[in-house]
Amino acid sequence: MGMALSQFPRLALPLVLAVALPVLAQPQDASSFPPQGLQLQLEQAFVQGAAINVPKEPAVRIRFDADGSVSGQGPINLYRGHVQWNGDGSFAWQGPGLFTTRRAGPQELMEFESNYLRALEGTSHLEFTGSTLTLSSETGEIRLVYSTVAPKQAIAPWLGRPLVLKEFRSAGKAVSLPTQPKLEITLAADGACAGFSGVNRFSGTCTISETGQFHAGLLASTMMAGPPELAALESAFQMALAAITKIQASDGALRFTDESGQTSLTWEPR
Repeated sequence: MGMALSQFPRLALPLVLAVALPVLAQPQDASSFPPQGLQLQLEQAFVQGAAINVPKEPAVRIRFDADGSVSGQGPINLYRGHVQWNGDGSFAWQGPGLFTTRRAGPQELMEFESNYLRALEGTSHLEFTGSTLTLSSETGEIRLVYSTVAPKQAIAPWLGRPLVLKEFRSAGKAVSLPTQPKLEITLAADGACAGFSGVNRFSGTCTISETGQFHAGLLASTMMAGPPELAALESAFQMALAAITKIQASDGALRFTDESGQTSLTWEPR
């Protein structure tokens, strides 16, 4: 029987709001290296040998990237930090702790999230087999078991939410975005999409495959006139959106990229 959330043992590990940003060392054993760029979902948690009840909704997720960053979402807040890999499946967390957002939520989920992050900071070994990744402490008292999440499943929490454009890169160069008006998009689970491109509103279809491939179909747009600088931005945005081939959720943002990776649109919740 799993422990109630209120029984989750408190670990003597500090949780703070800043970390250092080291570079990830390449491990020697590929079987112990985390799957870079993939989302993983927490399925089981054990602390001091006892199973902890893991909430399924909202899902608890984690992601590892090649630069050494670790990011994810608890049932309420986003978190991120950095690790240094030792090449044998062991690792060390860098800096004083994890950085988290500071949203509030139901008490039970808040308590679980706080203790989950403490447990995560207590891990120092990784094993990746098939579609299962396990993080554990040196003594084995902490064990966190994750499964890989399909790209489209990782994107699901973003569907139906208004998103604002945070960063725009075209041919590898940053495109300046106005403070106002903000460019927006909303992607629906049925493939419909709509938004605001700087001067006009648009709507149409934006299909997302199970593997995270993206295709914007023909988009209808209003025909309003606007300032030259906004009209130029709108034109560049429309061309970029038409070129996008991949969509990926990472570190609290939704990122669209073209085949080369040189053109990208990075969105965040409004």
